[in-house]
Amino acid sequence: MREAELRYHSAKLLLRRLHRKIYVARSPEGERVLVKENANILEARREMRVMKAYGRAEHLVELLGYEERDGKAFIVMEWVPGKTLNDLIRKHGKLPVDRVLAIAAQILQGVDVLHRLGYVHGDLHGGNVMVSSLKDPRVKLIDMQMAADKGRTGRAKARRRVVSPPAHLAPESGGTWIDDRYDIYGVGFMMACMMSGKVLKKPLNCRNVGPAGTASPLWEVVCRAVESDPSKRYPSAAHMAAALHSAWRQVALRWGAC
Repeated sequence: MREAELRYHSAKLLLRRLHRKIYVARSPEGERVLVKENANILEARREMRVMKAYGRAEHLVELLGYEERDGKAFIVMEWVPGKTLNDLIRKHGKLPVDRVLAIAAQILQGVDVLHRLGYVHGDLHGGNVMVSSLKDPRVKLIDMQMAADKGRTGRAKARRRVVSPPAHLAPESGGTWIDDRYDIYGVGFMMACMMSGKVLKKPLNCRNVGPAGTASPLWEVVCRAVESDPSKRYPSAAHMAAALHSAWRQVALRWGAC
């Protein structure tokens, strides 16, 4: 699809409302798309620029078009089939270790693309990760609204400050600056949810043993990723991915799988 061809007309494109500001629609070519409406045009432009920067990255939701009219902005993006990671956990409970690894690895690939382009996602949690299915997981990160530009310093000014952040956000959410390790915390927390079979509401206490039956090398990766002190976390998505690969080999050897 060409951006110029994706003109938003609510009377023609609107199929149903998923959220107060998000609609399922049809493109002029008849393809299903998502349309995100935002009355804050500057904010929408920032989100659009992030999506435009990564283009057709495999694990990031694709931008298809952008339009401003009547004082509002409309971001048109690809329709991603499947469920959010949180919905998948609520439905299936504790996920098999190999699925946890597959999903986490793809999340990290998406995060790595953003980081290399100079952005921190800034809002990584199970509601912003789409998974095609549990049988053959295909992952896409969505919602770039809180993505922040790191600039030359490698640090980004947080798009929001949360004095008492929920468990899925890193403790530094109450401060002004974030960096790549902010997203690393989010990946670790999502792994913990998958391994425990619950959408956790409280911060992790890794001094305790992981969930019953948890493969301990993988739980060690989780614990480092969610350290309250950012300097103790993995410095990058690539480092965490390498640690996951190493942990999986240990688990596989223990199980006699290789």
